[in-house]
Amino acid sequence: MYPTKLLLIIGLFAGTYACTIQDSQQDTPPNQASPVTASRVKKPSTPDALVRELYRQHDAGNGPFFQTDDRPLLSRYFDGELADLIWADMTTTEAGESMLDADPLYNAQDIDIRKFNVHPAAERDGATEVRVTFENFGEQQEIRCRMIQLRGKWRIADIIYPDGSQLYQLLSGPDEETP
Repeated sequence: MYPTKLLLIIGLFAGTYACTIQDSQQDTPPNQASPVTASRVKKPSTPDALVRELYRQHDAGNGPFFQTDDRPLLSRYFDGELADLIWADMTTTEAGESMLDADPLYNAQDIDIRKFNVHPAAERDGATEVRVTFENFGEQQEIRCRMIQLRGKWRIADIIYPDGSQLYQLLSGPDEETP
């Protein structure tokens, strides 16, 4: 009787394992993460970790800009108001008429990025900011991400470019400033 119980237990484990493998290999729509992958993704716990993850995903072609399939992806990185503005720009404008005429993370249409660095978060003018520095075609650039903490999670409230312009202003109109 002992060998029968052992075979039953081994069979249960094998069946469970097979179901797990099959579930993880099922096709997942391109606009949502696979449940297995989503559970393994470490959630950024610091402002600079969030910014670093945004650039990593963006550079891999999985970023939240220039896509109209995954609104929740914007909320993973941006506060509600900025995410809404980005989404509206992506989904309500005609092709080629976006307010964003350059890559918003590099402030350029063409990129050849070198010496990329996401700096630790720092206080600046009473706000938390993360500086991103890099060279694009040999020219030193600095982008600042103004951060906000919502329900214990860091989000980007605005992106400030070297000329002083802001992503929030670009998307909402010239008279608007970051709230």
